Amino acid sequence: MIQAKELRINNLVKVKISNDARIYTIVNINGLAGTVGLDGVRQGEVISTEKIKPIQLTEEILLKCGFQEIYRSEFSIRFELPSNQKIEYKWNCTFGWNLYCETWCIENINTLHQLQNAIYFLTGKELEVKL
Repeated sequence: MIQAKELRINNLVKVKISNDARIYTIVNINGLAGTVGLDGVRQGEVISTEKIKPIQLTEEILLKCGFQEIYRSEFSIRFELPSNQKIEYKWNCTFGWNLYCETWCIENINTLHQLQNAIYFLTGKELEVKL
């Protein structure tokens, strides 16, 4: 379950509704009520954060976010964001997936909304995602 405090406007998420594979953009958040408004649903309709499902990061999603794979071995994989070459998303067999920016390391970035939030925190700019 995702808590409202983990989300930001413009995060991309899925909804736990049977047969709904769509991806939605969060357009408003009510942290007290634990609800969000989503682009593409009826105006005024809100969804409980209990029904929000994170989008797991995959190589395909990273490529759609503008990352490029620049290294791969059996022990590590490294992606770089060409629009900001200081940002790298790395996996290694010891530490798992982490996001790096100069001297910063943000551990356990495993979902798209986490990546969007981290990039925004580090750069002050939205991550452009072409899904």
